[in-house]
Amino acid sequence: MQSLRDRVGTIARLIPQGRPVVYLDYPVHMNIGDLLIEQGAERFLEEAGYNVVDWRSAHDFCDCARAKVPADATIILHGGGNFGDLYDLHQPFRERVIEAFPRHRIVMLPQTIYFQSPERLRRAVEIFSRHDNLTVCVRDYASLEFFRHHFQNPVHLMPDMAHCLWNAAAPPPEAGDARRTLLFARTDKESRPMDGLPADTSAPTDWQDVVAPYEILAFRALRKLHYKHCVFGGGRSLHTAWRPVRDRLILKGRRLIEGYDVVITNRLHAAILGLLLRREVVMMDNSNGKLSEYYATWFKDLTAARFAH
Repeated sequence: MQSLRDRVGTIARLIPQGRPVVYLDYPVHMNIGDLLIEQGAERFLEEAGYNVVDWRSAHDFCDCARAKVPADATIILHGGGNFGDLYDLHQPFRERVIEAFPRHRIVMLPQTIYFQSPERLRRAVEIFSRHDNLTVCVRDYASLEFFRHHFQNPVHLMPDMAHCLWNAAAPPPEAGDARRTLLFARTDKESRPMDGLPADTSAPTDWQDVVAPYEILAFRALRKLHYKHCVFGGGRSLHTAWRPVRDRLILKGRRLIEGYDVVITNRLHAAILGLLLRREVVMMDNSNGKLSEYYATWFKDLTAARFAH
């Protein structure tokens, strides 16, 4: 895991030092996996000493925020698994950013690529090809080959930003009398049946199951503020208000996994978080093969991780 953290750190070679940074598309939702990516990216930027002058989500990057982007800034686009047409918000947003800032240095943090529509793919290729200073990071070999086949921009193979949260000095879990097994199963559009499970696994759990009702209400209020932020001028970022909510949700996910010795999951970041917490992890695939590709790229030599077909 330390080697993966070190590999992610090499992204610093792609981002000029001494210039301002603008971070775009930070997630404002309750998928704790995406929040781990953002928290890892934030730690990477802090440790590398970058001056992040603005943080914006896809909801509050309004005209006044666009006008404030310094001419010499590097724009960083959030990583994850939404490069493509599986989700309607993020790909159109990053395409608008790439079109709106043709002279800025833009770096996209590690992504998994998945397109279903040839037309959406052609549009993305056309928009990306018109930008001369855009660099893309992808997080598995399949995405790397796909990008090289369709796009002309520079591309780098990198692990997920959540690996920046690895702490080599953290103690391993205490040994107990009985091993407890957590079944962490997707319930969204990327879900897939999980067969052949051990009899002693827990009831299926997903990210939303760790969130209390009052936390959902607080999240909805803050998300609505992101939606309406531009109406009131939108001059200041809401990231400082969002960060405590993000960190609390991550803590809830962490505490869940800390209660088990083994994690069986078809969520990539439940697997990554389990390994960060030194748990044994059994990975199974989601609907588009994201976990098997990530395992084959980065985890196949880890003794704590295995893939169940």
